[in-house]
Amino acid sequence: MKQEVEIEIYSTQVIESEKSEVKLKASGHFYEKGGQYYLSYQETEDTGYEGCRSVLKLTNDDLVSLTRFGAAHSQLLIERGQSNRCPYNTGYGILDLEVLGHEIKWTIEETAGHLFMSYTLNLGADTSSYNEIEIRWQEAPAQQE
Repeated sequence: MKQEVEIEIYSTQVIESEKSEVKLKASGHFYEKGGQYYLSYQETEDTGYEGCRSVLKLTNDDLVSLTRFGAAHSQLLIERGQSNRCPYNTGYGILDLEVLGHEIKWTIEETAGHLFMSYTLNLGADTSSYNEIEIRWQEAPAQQE
């Protein structure tokens, strides 16, 4: 059963010594299907992907996929200790990224959940970024009529 949830996303990116942080809130859905967990939400203007829908799929303790649907369709595979090549649509063009997964931790409770993942994105010999994403979600309060 799909559960309506409120989502908070905290993202940190370090390129060379430059660190940037982003905090976002979104409404979305959380559900289980076939032994895997899914968290979906609409992107906003703040992310630069307004009009796209993102879906996180929690497969196991070692693999999370982030798929973005819409004009900037793309998929990142974050797999602990593994490197994956992923075509990534920025909305302005497609980049061929190498994604090296470092850490994945998640917990799911009846009405809430938490995901932390860290990974390195390599865009060629000279360009890489270290990324951490922490996502918390909880069941949305019931709407009063």
